[in-house]
Amino acid sequence: MTPLIPAGSIVLSTKIAADEIKVGKVILFNDQNNKRVTAHRVMEISEGWYVTKGDANTYQDRYLVNSADVIGAVLAVFPLVDPVIVIVQLTYLALTLVLGILLKRFLLFLKHGNPYPTTAHNTIRRFCVSGCSKKVVCGRKAPFSPN
Repeated sequence: MTPLIPAGSIVLSTKIAADEIKVGKVILFNDQNNKRVTAHRVMEISEGWYVTKGDANTYQDRYLVNSADVIGAVLAVFPLVDPVIVIVQLTYLALTLVLGILLKRFLLFLKHGNPYPTTAHNTIRRFCVSGCSKKVVCGRKAPFSPN
């Protein structure tokens, strides 16, 4: 339905009675052939059946639309909203993943305690193992000598 409804747009529709549908009105209907909802303009009306055509299409649709398949008439179009919604959904997904990982780590911490306690002894031992520059640290010899 370009240019009226660009790809990625959101369409707001309203219910419409069959007798209110006129030639030229854009309707939303369940497309039984493609198994999806379609918005096309009504070109002809014949005994409860509608011939429709997309504005960007050269030819009319091959299949007629039954009045039972009509969802409603297009009331408003919000162009290019779909990418914004996708970005928001991806942001929430990323936030959910990060919070899930943090929650898992917190629950493991509650269950097992801190695997790296921060006592003075452990801090000094980690410092010495990582390579201290003195020969003696805390009364012990360093694991290696720089000279």
